[in-house]
Amino acid sequence: MDSSKLVLLFSLLYILLVLQPSLTAAQPNFNRYNCNYNNVSNYTTDSNFHRNLNSVLSSIASDTQIDYGFYNLSAGELPDRVNAIALCRGDVAVDVCRSCVNNSTRKILEVCPNKMDVLGVYERCMIRYSNRSIFGVVDEQRYFYMANGKNVLDVTLFNQALQTLFARLRARAASGNSLKKFASGNQSAGVETVYATVQCTPDLSEEQCSGCLLDLFRLISNCCNGNVEGKIGARLTTPSCNLRWENVNFFDGTLEILPPPQILSPTTLPAPSQGKKSNSAVRIIAITVVPVVGVMILVICICLFIRTRKQREKERVETADIIQSEESLQFTFNTIRDATKDFSDRLGQGGFGVVYKAWRNWREGTAQAIIDPVLSNGLAIEMTRCIHIGLLCVQENVADRPTMASVVLMLSSSSLTLQIPSQPAFFMSNQSDISSSGQNSRVSDQSLLSESEHIPLSRNNVSISELYPR
Repeated sequence: MDSSKLVLLFSLLYILLVLQPSLTAAQPNFNRYNCNYNNVSNYTTDSNFHRNLNSVLSSIASDTQIDYGFYNLSAGELPDRVNAIALCRGDVAVDVCRSCVNNSTRKILEVCPNKMDVLGVYERCMIRYSNRSIFGVVDEQRYFYMANGKNVLDVTLFNQALQTLFARLRARAASGNSLKKFASGNQSAGVETVYATVQCTPDLSEEQCSGCLLDLFRLISNCCNGNVEGKIGARLTTPSCNLRWENVNFFDGTLEILPPPQILSPTTLPAPSQGKKSNSAVRIIAITVVPVVGVMILVICICLFIRTRKQREKERVETADIIQSEESLQFTFNTIRDATKDFSDRLGQGGFGVVYKAWRNWREGTAQAIIDPVLSNGLAIEMTRCIHIGLLCVQENVADRPTMASVVLMLSSSSLTLQIPSQPAFFMSNQSDISSSGQNSRVSDQSLLSESEHIPLSRNNVSISELYPR
């Protein structure tokens, strides 16, 4: 490389090194700013107020936790206490917001040196600080306006559309939470369309925000020497709220989903020590912990509500099933007497068919053949189970017959598995149809009595033999 190129290279490096500090320090100009509200006295360099102010502005500029565009911090004690607010327009991206706020913390010291109550407004963010209380306080005494020089096509129609749109946006913004009170939208105005945004500092209440925006809207026709009304675009800004409209879309979409409502108090920073500047950002614990705890409590309450409702529903279903099961087991006394043929002393002679026919059909899988068609409609499975239980009750082996408690359990629980019944003691396999031949099973009275002794039937603790003596 020849000497001329080396000289050129080193010259460029020198220029970059010399100009870098000034390039870094240069910040864009505010659209509007106010440096000394109510003629508050100035502060001096290295005063307690100056140190508190540096601490607050440094914390705002270096904060990486806040992602919703609202900063409210304090440092120091009265009369040197500094209260500061920085607010980004509600639709700008997080990185754009942080860059704008970072610029504002530097530029405000350039344009308002040694001032204690100042306000600076960019297009996408604003910053203010004061030695007086500003949190939760509506400030409408200072207002800025900017207007496009062009007029709308139809002033009456445009104003009606603007009023309709503003009323809708004002209500939405005012009902926001302590993190964001912003709304944007559009409204047709004939051949034109009006686009608008409204915003309040989130430390205001719903009533304060709504009132601030309403007063600001009224200024359209009462201020600014008539330079706002009927214009295709304008901005009105106070320290507490602002509104803007254009006949073209100027915002980044409409934010409909807001974070859960929180109540956040301004973060107070510790006062810096004498002669030292605070360069570290203070972690804002309330902003990170409170939302997490709120969401956890909400999730727990929802889970408990759903669990309680499901438990109550389950109990109602179980109660209904029990009632239905118990009612299905209740037969009138006349029904039982007809079914047993006036409590015949021979089993299987009642009105529900003889035992041998039940056994044969059950064994061949055709138990429904002996069920009365009136009862089989929708009850085939239940009636088949009753036949199964009945065959168990007339087993030859006494030990194989279920007790009445077991019978009740079998009838009330369809999930209970039943034993396979054996052939009844009086079943005659060589007879194809006893009832058709008119012959009866050859079973002794003594055998039948011994069978019935193990099937205790009673009504109100009175035995059947007492009701119907032989």
